[in-house]
Amino acid sequence: MDLKALKEKIDLQIQTLFDELVQTRRHLHQNPEIGYQEFQTTAFLIQKCQFYGFKMMTHPGKTGFWFDLGSASNKPLLALRADIDALPVTEQSSVEYASKNPGKMHACGHDVHTTILLGTAIILNQLKELFPFNVRFIFQPAEEPTPGGAIQMIQRGAIENVTAILALHVDSRLPVGKISIKSGAQMASTDIFQIKIYGKGGHAAAPHLAIDPILIGAEIVNSLHHITSRNVDPVQPAVLTVSRFQAGTTANVIPGEAELWGTCRSFQPDLRAYLPIRLKEIVNAICQGHHATCEIDIKNGAPPVINDPRLYQLVDNAASEILGAQNIVQVSVPDMGAEDFAYYLEKVPGFFFRLGTKGRPGTDFPIHHPQFDVDERAIPVGIKAFVWSVLKFFEQDNL
Repeated sequence: MDLKALKEKIDLQIQTLFDELVQTRRHLHQNPEIGYQEFQTTAFLIQKCQFYGFKMMTHPGKTGFWFDLGSASNKPLLALRADIDALPVTEQSSVEYASKNPGKMHACGHDVHTTILLGTAIILNQLKELFPFNVRFIFQPAEEPTPGGAIQMIQRGAIENVTAILALHVDSRLPVGKISIKSGAQMASTDIFQIKIYGKGGHAAAPHLAIDPILIGAEIVNSLHHITSRNVDPVQPAVLTVSRFQAGTTANVIPGEAELWGTCRSFQPDLRAYLPIRLKEIVNAICQGHHATCEIDIKNGAPPVINDPRLYQLVDNAASEILGAQNIVQVSVPDMGAEDFAYYLEKVPGFFFRLGTKGRPGTDFPIHHPQFDVDERAIPVGIKAFVWSVLKFFEQDNL
């Protein structure tokens, strides 16, 4: 089959499938489940996969699963991954398929990722007689919580015998029809900190008789934000953000305790190690200076996402062919967001790219926003990018 005929065949297959894929995505959007609680989501997806005749499903835990497609004994195994969990966000959109689960929402587009992966499997299954390939489809739970469900999937064998892995993520900054790609460092590592400050409560009218944890916390917030501006080389990307400050119950009482939460993000291992050390130095010094005590807890999250340069070239070439070179956006600056896809990249080469979802009105809200939504015309674009990358991978077979 020549190139033009193959593209037309894939287009027709996706067009025939489109309405059903939209229904699948909307079902997932209406029924979101947060990390490690994706029981109904997992059951729904397994039922869908069984309907299409996919076998050898591996369901090692309570949520999430994977299956293999293809039987080319002399070919490597390529994995494609989608995350299936939602966020603890209350949806504020007025779409007919809005979340039916209070306080839970697919505000990060994982319903789209999952639908695209399912659609990719269906299309590749229709092409398996024409092309030799071996693809593993990983439906991963709990991408959002720290440290992330990728760790458990790896421990349960999700990437055993895998040669390389690909994934995508929606991007409401990009118009529908486009994808963005970057070689090397793409997303930062993420570590979460929690600081408990123990002062001495008292009356708000007599602050001299108390040890005010709110005042101490405010000083800590200001000082911590100086780390990246004064202790880190300006050419090294780094973020330290205090994102939550909790203390007190009423206007006329100085509380005895306060709590701060936040995140540190970077790319270089030495800088990642330095940030919590400096944080502890500053917090301890400030608390001691005010005769308060503190507890500091730092949890390591995902490492940085480092895209393999060979897979970058593969996806660039494949996507340019199927989508048009004018629709491939080359990114030069890394993103300080984080992704537990990075855990897979510590084990095998991989590539992570972004999919434009901005189109109809209301689809330009950022991810994690309570009104986040996508233009569903992006679903075929993601499937094409995946399918063509798979075919090109096994055509060159050089990893």
